[in-house]
Formats: sequence, C-alpha cells, structure tokens
Amino acid sequence: MNWIKTNKFLSGFFAVMLVGIGILGYFLFSASSAFDAADEGYQEKARELNRLRHLTLYPNAKNLKALEAQKTEAAGMVSEFQKQLATREFPADEITPQQFQDKLKDAVTKTVEKAEAAHVELPKEKFYLGFDPYEIRPPEPEAVGPLSRQLKAIQWVIEKLIEAKTTKVTALKRTPLPEEKSLAPAANSRKQGREERSGGELVSKFPVDLEFTGRQKSVADALNVIVGASAPQFYIPRVVRFRNQNPKGPERVAPGTTASVPGQPAAPMGYILGEELVEASVRLEIVEFAPPKDSAAPKEGAAPKPNASK
Repeated sequence: MNWIKTNKFLSGFFAVMLVGIGILGYFLFSASSAFDAADEGYQEKARELNRLRHLTLYPNAKNLKALEAQKTEAAGMVSEFQKQLATREFPADEITPQQFQDKLKDAVTKTVEKAEAAHVELPKEKFYLGFDPYEIRPPEPEAVGPLSRQLKAIQWVIEKLIEAKTTKVTALKRTPLPEEKSLAPAANSRKQGREERSGGELVSKFPVDLEFTGRQKSVADALNVIVGASAPQFYIPRVVRFRNQNPKGPERVAPGTTASVPGQPAAPMGYILGEELVEASVRLEIVEFAPPKDSAAPKEGAAPKPNASK
C-alpha cells in the first residue's frame, strides 16, 4: 500500500493498462468467435453448393423446361458472338474462276503501282501476291470463294506495309487452302476441307509467311496496324523475328572527335544509332470464323448466278 501511495502515477498507469488489456482480450475473443462462426457457415454453404452442382436434375417437366431454356439462351449467345466475329473478316465473293483471275491481276497491278509510288521494293522474282499458279490458269470452282477472301486479306497487309514506308518486301509465301485440290500435297497436310471441318471447328487459321525490311518505327507501325482492333480482318502474328542489318555497333572514338582515316578529312557528324534497318520475318495467320448455324449466308465457292458480271 505504501508503494501505491508513493507512486500514484505508476499505479494509475498500470491499472489503466490492466483494464485496457482486459478489454482488448474481450474484443479478440469475440472476433475469434465471430470468425469461427462465419468460417463454419461459409464451409457449410460451400459444401451444399458443391453437392447441388453435382446433383442430377430430377426428370420432371419443370426441370426439363428450365434446362432447355438455358441451352437456348447459351446457343443464342454463341450465335450472336459468331455474328460479331464474322464482321472481322473479308467476305468471300461469288464469282467464276475466270473472274477471280481478273481480280487477281487487278490487285497485283494496283499493289505494284502503290509500291513504286512509295519507293518500296517488291520481290525481284515474279510478284503475284502468293497466287502464282493462277497467273496462267484459273483455280478450282470450289476454291474461288475462299481464295477471293484470302486475296483481299493478303493485298490489305501488303498495302499496310507500303503505307508504313517500309523499304522492301523481300518474300511472300502463302500456304494453299484445303479447297485447292490441284495443290494437294500442301493442302492435304491440313484437314480435308472446310465443309468437313465446319462441324467441329469454329475457327480456321491459314498462314502467310512475310519477310520485309524497314526502319524500326516503320516495321512497328505496320505490325500495329495489321493486328490492331480496327483491322477489317482478324490476323494472328504467330511467329515474329527481327534482325538488325548492322549487328555490329559503331566504332569507339575519343570524345569530341569523329572517326576518320588518317590523312582524310573528318567524317561529318551524324547519328550512330537509329539509322540502321530491321529485317522482319513474320508468320501471319489469317483467321476465319465459322458462320452461325442459322445463318442464311451462301456457302463459300458456290456457283454464281448466271447473270454475274465481272
């Protein structure tokens, strides 16, 4: 008692601490009890949900009607999504094989003219947008529709490379479509045909290999446009490789001087980085989406009407 009287401040401090510890202990115990109760309730509801998810529907008319309504709703959502995806691809034309040849020649002529005007070099060998076999002969009738779509997709890509001011398109190689029966070795390495695949596959991808050269910004701008959200066709850049045309860095020189040959005047000042070109190799997949089953769109490659004009 004497200590308490002589140390009133400490005594009061310890008393307050004891009361505070008691109150905190009470709150901690209450929170722990509430947590245990909430956790037990959650676990119980999770077990019930898992049980309900694995239950077999009782075979009555009410459950059957609800199941059919859910299936109809899901099918409608899938069909609507397919319709939206169909807007991200070029349409197939209903034309004759001879008309396709005319469109192909016209596309090649326009592409070459644009490249010459923009000073973009095209492959030195015969450039026919990857459709070389059809320069002298028409394609199979069943392949015309898919080929017309692919022609638009490839021509659009080359035009974007030209507009981005790349300096050179070195190579373009197209993988034949399954409908191109005359190119059977390459086409049959894939599946047998669009009609046979349409029952199970909603998405088809047809690769095109491109090699082109340009400044880093031009190459990046072209790729950004091609795979951008505003592109009229859905493309997937499956493989992309870049190689600097000048793999070695600039020679080191003393600060404030320029590299030059002894006895020769100093070389003019200029950039030492950013002037080199980039060689790009890209495997681009042209993506086609299967139309909705209830779509009334004509089949690709269908024979055109008798009055179809060029």
